[in-house]
Amino acid sequence: MAALAPVPQAEARPEVRCPTCRSKLFDGLVIKGVTVIRIWQSSVTEAKCKQCKEWVTVPLTYTAL
Repeated sequence: MAALAPVPQAEARPEVRCPTCRSKLFDGLVIKGVTVIRIWQSSVTEAKCKQCKEWVTVPLTYTAL
């Protein structure tokens, strides 16, 4: 049986808080308390704050394995 290659670990990114209500949207590894995430063609990712409905840019990257 062949061994599986290890999955690369995600590096921690800076914490992101909503500039309006200061609720935590991204803790460095996981997006929290977000209803909607939108990804633009220009590689910009935004998350909508559940409390105040403000769109905030988050450092999300997508890679296919």
